Amino acid sequence: MAPSADGAFVSIHRLVHAASSGQSSPPLPGQSSAERRWCWRGSTASGGIAGRSFPLRTGSCLLLASLAARGLGRRGRRGRIARAAAKTQTWHAAHSEALDLDAAVREIVLSWQGSMRSSLAPGAEVPRPSYALVFAPSRWAGSLSALLEKLARELRWPIKFAPILATVSDGPMLVLHTFFAAGSASSGKQPPRVFFLGKEELDEVSKLSVNPELRTTNTMKINGTVLAIHSFLEREPQDVGSLLLFGDISCGARLLNRALAALDVAYPQATKAGLVVSRHDNAAPFAIAFRGKVVSKEGGILGLALPAEMNSAIGFCGCRPLGRPLEVREASLDVGGFIRTVGTAAWASGSWGIPGVVEFKESSAPPRHESIPAAIALRSIVKDAGASYEEGDIWIGVPRVSKLDERSYKVAPGAGEWALYQWAATTAEGTAVLEGEGPAGDGLGKKGIRCIQAFVPEPDFGKVGLLEQSYALERTARGQGAPCATLLFLGGSGASASVPDQSVHGGCAVGLAVIGHAGLTLGQAGVGGTGSFSYSTAKLRPTLMHRQSAGLVFLNT
Repeated sequence: MAPSADGAFVSIHRLVHAASSGQSSPPLPGQSSAERRWCWRGSTASGGIAGRSFPLRTGSCLLLASLAARGLGRRGRRGRIARAAAKTQTWHAAHSEALDLDAAVREIVLSWQGSMRSSLAPGAEVPRPSYALVFAPSRWAGSLSALLEKLARELRWPIKFAPILATVSDGPMLVLHTFFAAGSASSGKQPPRVFFLGKEELDEVSKLSVNPELRTTNTMKINGTVLAIHSFLEREPQDVGSLLLFGDISCGARLLNRALAALDVAYPQATKAGLVVSRHDNAAPFAIAFRGKVVSKEGGILGLALPAEMNSAIGFCGCRPLGRPLEVREASLDVGGFIRTVGTAAWASGSWGIPGVVEFKESSAPPRHESIPAAIALRSIVKDAGASYEEGDIWIGVPRVSKLDERSYKVAPGAGEWALYQWAATTAEGTAVLEGEGPAGDGLGKKGIRCIQAFVPEPDFGKVGLLEQSYALERTARGQGAPCATLLFLGGSGASASVPDQSVHGGCAVGLAVIGHAGLTLGQAGVGGTGSFSYSTAKLRPTLMHRQSAGLVFLNT
């Protein structure tokens, strides 16, 4: 690999053009006497002549012939170009459904080379590799690091300064997304920052937040945790326009929400979106290729702080409500989720003021509906709907916000109103037991919950299209330009079943839940200056995990 950024440009540029000329392996840049230099020229946007030199081995006739055939050679004594200048494409995606790892990597590399080759044109500025994303199917979870090493080697990707993030996906295909930044490295913007927040890292942030030396520089009286996160990530709020996040829930939902809350308070105006991935074979679900080496990570949040803004559209996908909400009478949410009894439409016997109750049977108790075990009420709803779902197929929704916020439209419908948890088991008393840590893991139910709503899986093949249409309408209304790339995240089996062709948008990632803000998020980082910090903006919507949801992430340059 070339030791500098310019060398990386040379390696990638020659890799693509050598592939178009039929060479099996493009020559690497070197300093031997057998090498010479060849310069192609193109017209810039201003009408001038732009030139860049690339070292080529003597005798590369096939490569020169291929370049001449594509119109990249000189024409005439003054070097007149063959084609007009074109805008450089900054995003390239490739995917493969091959079952063999080596075959999948070969297909990915060839497809990526074709995309790169078709985007290069005379006059276009040579792009700078910025970062790459890899979504690997679960069958290769145990060899994720080896896969990343092989892919980086075959792509000649400069992992010395351009990171590659790899995550496990429940989807069937291997997916690669690469991003190139137009312009030089000295453009003034900070490069993407890779970070990981696990238990050890969050404890380090907590210690740093009470460091006397850090607090002496706190002239604005900002919370110490905010300054600690800025110091840990080495990025100020004005340097971060968005955060791309991937979570491993094996550490517990509480720790993931703790990390998300820390990022919310430190970078309140930066849009955050991503995916909670699942674990397979007890293998680490993350791998990072950066600074010349590959490392594995697990049990926390893997993030990428980007200087550009990012928009998102998140909503329920692959599930629908069943019946009406049930009033919760008794529940235990301190440890796990136990919904014991719920109210019914029938009045309890002995209540006064109810038609049909004889006067001498009146009691001092106010009118009250009957209470029955939650499991019996949920089964009755399923039976009345004529459905045949098992307990493990039913998801129970818990309100995220108060009834006042729901009535005042302060939250997005669906994913903004309900947090879903799978119905895992039923006790002998008829208590419905929720899977995992339950609402307490997401910080819900500290003062109890007022109601629950049953949801059942049902593929919704048009949901992703509706999310994309809603975003397009809102973007057009605000006068924003089209995004340079779109990522699709599917959280849950219902969302995955709703997208039969998972090669859409260059290949999607499938996990347990989608991370982000429910509904549409546009232009959040541009309010009051990109990335500027104030406690008033820290009251924006929190970043949450949405199960049985789909999320579209729109990346901007």
